Amino acid sequence: MISQGPSWAPSSQPYPPPAQAQQFATPYPQPKIRLQAPDEPARRLAMPRPEDLGLTTAAATLDWNAIRQRLQQLGALSFRVDQLAAGGHRVTFLLPTADPRRTRQIETTAASEAAAVQLALERAELAGPPR
Repeated sequence: MISQGPSWAPSSQPYPPPAQAQQFATPYPQPKIRLQAPDEPARRLAMPRPEDLGLTTAAATLDWNAIRQRLQQLGALSFRVDQLAAGGHRVTFLLPTADPRRTRQIETTAASEAAAVQLALERAELAGPPR
């Protein structure tokens, strides 16, 4: 009896031709692998105009003669403008009261000197005559 050799021995037939190999190809599409979400479209950022924030550029120029005249009408004893280290300005007025030993202080802080002066004058006028 002739032995045929082990069953694990390679077959004598070569691999199937390419046309035959395509018959055994899987019909499923290749998966798409994404490692992150798609980028969102970039949004355009815009800086709001000063007018949109309630600021006006007309207050940037001050008529110091008119301001001094208004301070004299209010009877201001002292007027001071300080530039703050963190930016902005502080304006302080000292106004007289009915008691000559006391004064009334009006103090405002704003981003610009003009805005601080205008705000301080408005507050001084709202405070009314000396009490």
